[in-house]
Amino acid sequence: MSLNTKLSLNRRHTLSLLAATLAGAVAPVLAQGGPQEGIDYLRLPTRVPTPSGKIDVVAFFLYGSKHSDTFEEVLQPWIKRLPANVGFRYVPPDFSLQGQLHQRLFYTLQAMGVEHQMRAAIFNAIHVRGNPLVTLEAMIKLLAPLGLDENKFTNTFKSIVTNAKIAQVNSLVKEYRINSVPCIGIGGIYVTSTSMGNRGGGGKQHLQTHA
Repeated sequence: MSLNTKLSLNRRHTLSLLAATLAGAVAPVLAQGGPQEGIDYLRLPTRVPTPSGKIDVVAFFLYGSKHSDTFEEVLQPWIKRLPANVGFRYVPPDFSLQGQLHQRLFYTLQAMGVEHQMRAAIFNAIHVRGNPLVTLEAMIKLLAPLGLDENKFTNTFKSIVTNAKIAQVNSLVKEYRINSVPCIGIGGIYVTSTSMGNRGGGGKQHLQTHA
């Protein structure tokens, strides 16, 4: 089995686990052959506070992560089929200087209400065209032709509101014990990822990484 095929299966495995988890109102299906704790998913030692009213699903990703980019192919169709009682959100960690800049890029575009329109172009620029987007100028040059309001973008990028949002998100990343992407948090209780579900021991290794 090729690496790409294996990664594709793992991505679909992640979404299958999510579907089973959400169908059980954040209670994993424990039937024989179903998801297994420590292999297919992790249970957090302390529950993370979540928005009330819906089951909170958090996709931790990075624009600069190739696996996050390819995971989008199966994640997006799945998001469109989510039931009304599920709330979905993206959260970018700040694992590196590039990650910090892209984190600020994400929340700037989100505040402007255009992140979903720019997402594909950003992934393509980084992973296909080799443009790391590590300066404000490079971001504007890429996104302005797509209709970006340059002045609003610059002001929002440097705003106190964006700073506060980033601080809040960094706290969430720590609470979920995330140190790799893509990972998905479910209901403030569980974490799963495309690297889990390896019956040969990959899940246990992932568990140690997050513990």
